[in-house]
Amino acid sequence: MMPHVNLIGPNNFSEEVLNAKGPVLLLYIIKNGEYSNQYNILEQISIHFGPWLKTGILDETTNEFFKKILKIPGSPTYLFFFQGKEKKRILGVQDITSLMSFVSEALKSEDNEL
Repeated sequence: MMPHVNLIGPNNFSEEVLNAKGPVLLLYIIKNGEYSNQYNILEQISIHFGPWLKTGILDETTNEFFKKILKIPGSPTYLFFFQGKEKKRILGVQDITSLMSFVSEALKSEDNEL
């Protein structure tokens, strides 16, 4: 299965994130030495969770816009949304194991609320 990471900008944020019926994991990151590594980890998450989890990366050309509206303190930041609302976030460079745990925990807590 090919990973599918959506590019999210101001024009499709509502459609892809706020109006999403299920969980969404977003990555806010500036282009630096960690960019490709963190993107690859996001792709692995996309493959692992498949259609159960939408993944996206915030368009770097609009980082300042998202930093302001989402109150993002630094890069990289992973944001977990469920049914259009932010539920959790994790700041800093992640490895596959820690990000997998973060997403699994977030999904489990949403299952318990349903």
